[in-house]
Amino acid sequence: MHNLKELRKNLDDIKKKLENRNIDFDINNFKKKDSLNRDLINKKEKLEQEKKSLSKSKDKSNFEKSKKISQEISNLVKKQTISQLELDKIILSISL
Repeated sequence: MHNLKELRKNLDDIKKKLENRNIDFDINNFKKKDSLNRDLINKKEKLEQEKKSLSKSKDKSNFEKSKKISQEISNLVKKQTISQLELDKIILSISL
């Protein structure tokens, strides 16, 4: 399986190699799914930072907010897992 970072860096070269082997590779679909995956990861990390800062404050009024953030993180993790699986399928399908 290819490295995701390598694919991002050399996307055009990889597309040309795949075309030479008559393998159809939809770059736009890959870019869209990769972008979605990265966005989900970033959102999750921001929420985790926010939750961490809330827990450091030790203010009991932040408990409900922290609980809500935990639920949002959980939802993002589920979406990101699905997104990552879709990316992995694409990467597996383009073995060079």
